[in-house]
Amino acid sequence: MKYRAMCPICGWTLMQASPNSQIKVNCPKCKSNLYVEVEENGVRVYTCKDERFQKTQPS
Repeated sequence: MKYRAMCPICGWTLMQASPNSQIKVNCPKCKSNLYVEVEENGVRVYTCKDERFQKTQPS
C-alpha cells in the first residue's frame, strides 16, 4: 500500500511512499523544509526551520 504526503503549509502533493519510509524533502511550491514519516497506519509530515533538522525521540 502506498500513501500520499502533502505539504502542511501550502497543500502541494509531495510524493507517494510505502510504509516504513523516512524522507527529508523540500516543497517545490513554498520551499519549506519537511520531514515525512510513513507508517502502516498513516503519514506524518513535520516542518523544519533548519536544514540540519534531526528528529529526536522522547526518552
